[in-house]
Amino acid sequence: MLASVAGVAGLALAGCLSGTSPGTDTGSTTPSDTTTPTETCSAADPPAPTDAATAPRSYPDRPSELTAEAVQSFLETYESAYQYNTELREHPEKLGRTNGLTVYVSEVSVESEDDQFTGTVEGQLNWEIADRGTTTSGTPTETPLPIGHRGFETSYVVGNRELRREAATVECW
Repeated sequence: MLASVAGVAGLALAGCLSGTSPGTDTGSTTPSDTTTPTETCSAADPPAPTDAATAPRSYPDRPSELTAEAVQSFLETYESAYQYNTELREHPEKLGRTNGLTVYVSEVSVESEDDQFTGTVEGQLNWEIADRGTTTSGTPTETPLPIGHRGFETSYVVGNRELRREAATVECW
């Protein structure tokens, strides 16, 4: 009797260690093995103006590995391009040969949550007159003159499949 109990216990233990239970067909698949994500990602196009006097800035590619440092750098570059391209789209006459725009990102904070990152980007836009066409002491003025500024703060969620800016999906990967 002791030998038969030991034999049954050995079979049960072997089944637990192999991840299957006794009597289970190991050729079948579990639902998690065959299911595919049914979610589709639909993104709004980020600003990419085409009729301005100057070219829009390109958006960075998704970091190859999502780490806090990589996401921080990505968000700084992405928001800088987003702010610049938005202003270029909304005011194409303001930017070009005589006017300029500088996007300053002053702070990027990133936190990891589950399988995604949340981030906040803060900074300032500065418009300047790049070429006044006037002379000082007989030489053209090359120093930009400030004509305005505006601060910004934006929130992001960076996941494996998408990038959300202010709750709107702007990139699908």
